[in-house]
Amino acid sequence: MTFFNDAAPEGAEVAITGLQGTGKPGAPAYGTVTVTDDQDQPVPNVAVRLTVDGDSFFTNGPADGRVGQPAGDLQERGQAITLVTDDQGEVSFGVGIERSEDFDDDGMATDTVTATVGETSDEADVAWSSADPLNGGDVQIDLAADRFQESGVLPKAPTTDDVAYDVKVTDQFGNLVGDEDVAITADGGEVVDEDGDAVDTVTSDFDADPEFELSSDSEGDVTPTGTWDANTSVYAADGGDADDDAVDLGARSVELLEIFLDRAGQHRAGIGQRAIVEAGAGDDVGDEVKVCLGQSRFVQLLPDGVE
Repeated sequence: MTFFNDAAPEGAEVAITGLQGTGKPGAPAYGTVTVTDDQDQPVPNVAVRLTVDGDSFFTNGPADGRVGQPAGDLQERGQAITLVTDDQGEVSFGVGIERSEDFDDDGMATDTVTATVGETSDEADVAWSSADPLNGGDVQIDLAADRFQESGVLPKAPTTDDVAYDVKVTDQFGNLVGDEDVAITADGGEVVDEDGDAVDTVTSDFDADPEFELSSDSEGDVTPTGTWDANTSVYAADGGDADDDAVDLGARSVELLEIFLDRAGQHRAGIGQRAIVEAGAGDDVGDEVKVCLGQSRFVQLLPDGVE
């Protein structure tokens, strides 16, 4: 049985570090809470209450990290957890996000992590973007709003009218993703822009403005189709996620994605910095890689491997 303190000494300070940069849905962001006393010395064995707002949640990493499983489905620990500091006065945590309506207006979401010890607390923002998702979801092609239409009897239209369409794409969680190229084809008529010029590719966005129009000089049913060459990421042998950017390290593959130091000063994976492959990792010794997602922390790195 281990007993711990519910409150830190008077004058203690709490600080959150990490959570830098912008993460993506399905890929955890990692942070550390450090508790120090009024002499700037670490406070061990004290309870730290962590909360996060919005649609973020605390996570230990993938829910199913078996090789070949689609990357992104995370264990959810809820929005409030309690951890106990180690001898260095620190606790480490992971936070993730999956579906959030915050992404649907501009592809961005920002939530706040709060760490509390007794009456002392600190806050840090965690930023997310749906851009460049781990895995693509759906292509959505819908009739644009009436204000953009020439025909007043949709879904029918005279051959003298063009019909406007709105195009959106989502990630695997249903979050809207902007700035993705979508190839448009139709089984009749012609795909054109607002000026009447032929187009075969449009760019996804978040607003209601149409991306293309269908024009036809002859009667008949016409159906547009959108095709998106989206990312596909699966978990690799180390528990990270591998996609087109993956590097083969013999028996292990890691996506080019993070490293941070653990409490003992050893290099562990997080999300973002670069590292050097060490001896014994295969034919890629000395190659510069980044590693991704919580379970890839077991990949060992050279002591001088972090930039």
